[in-house]
Amino acid sequence: MSRRRITRHQLSVDDIATLYDTLLESQKKRYYRRWKVETPVLDARRKRDVVQDDVRLKRLEDRAEGIEFALRFDDLTYRQRKEMEQMARNLRLAAQGMKKILAKS
Repeated sequence: MSRRRITRHQLSVDDIATLYDTLLESQKKRYYRRWKVETPVLDARRKRDVVQDDVRLKRLEDRAEGIEFALRFDDLTYRQRKEMEQMARNLRLAAQGMKKILAKS
């Protein structure tokens, strides 16, 4: 990319790609080690298998009950109440799905 001043409509696709690569390179974390260590891939957390067991089921149900308990009080704004209702609904659906998975196995 040239060092000329860039205005709004003068960027080419190559310039944008170079800027993006520079941004990614600057955001990489650098590790200084005395010995070699295997580092996990960034998205490894999302790809792992989640264990569906009774402990996780109980935790989901308890969390949904806690949110429903908090909804009994009137000190919440409309937006907070809607978000909490949606979260409780999602937790209940996740618990139902987990019960079905546990019933099959």
